[in-house]
Amino acid sequence: MSRILLAQVPKCRIDIIDKNPHPYGLIRTGVCPDKPSMKRIEENFQQVFDDNPERCKFIGNVELGKHISFDALRKNYSAVVVATGTCIDKDIGIPNESAHVLHARQVFEWYNSALDSDPNMETKLNLGSTRDLAIVGNGNIFCDIARVLLKDPSEFEKTEMHPSVVDQLRESKITNIQSIARRGITHAAFTLPEIKDLSEVKGVEFYMMKDEVQRAMTEASTTEMNQNYARMIGRKTEILLNRFRAIQNEDHY
Repeated sequence: MSRILLAQVPKCRIDIIDKNPHPYGLIRTGVCPDKPSMKRIEENFQQVFDDNPERCKFIGNVELGKHISFDALRKNYSAVVVATGTCIDKDIGIPNESAHVLHARQVFEWYNSALDSDPNMETKLNLGSTRDLAIVGNGNIFCDIARVLLKDPSEFEKTEMHPSVVDQLRESKITNIQSIARRGITHAAFTLPEIKDLSEVKGVEFYMMKDEVQRAMTEASTTEMNQNYARMIGRKTEILLNRFRAIQNEDHY
């Protein structure tokens, strides 16, 4: 947005305000450390500042509602764009949720060592004594978290992951991760690159429940997979069918 405004509105001046001392938002705190190609998007963002040193400034360590009010921003700027994303986790409403459920934001902020990450995450994750883990959802966040927890920790040593997080991953006793989601395999929310990366983690067997696969492969789903506009859906489903073993029940894994 800043790049477009600066290019099309000659007299436009932009201040980017963030509660963190660094810019780039989720590129820093939400993208997995083993995704350097996505991390390089930072270079594109930095170019906006470099090309417009007098018209585009970053102001860090300023939290909206704490250090400055929204009304104060409106009085001092012609327009205010709030692009923070969600700052509040949504509970799913199950018994003992506060004691046994972690939100995805807490986890990816932990493995990215975000400045405002939960300082008690090591204790809450309890990787050293947890064997089975359920992740609610089957989108890219599921793929990222599962990949981080299943991958050989040594593969993160050359990434930006903090050594303390790598050490915690080495202590992990997790042997089974399940994705629990509303959507079947043809409409799973993950993208093709993410499910491919997950399915290529070494030393891990991937499986799906056979009856759930059969229920998902309806006539409508098959038709949609064969449509040219939905070719990507077909490719994602093909990867699941080829790389994930279909089992009858949990006794078979």
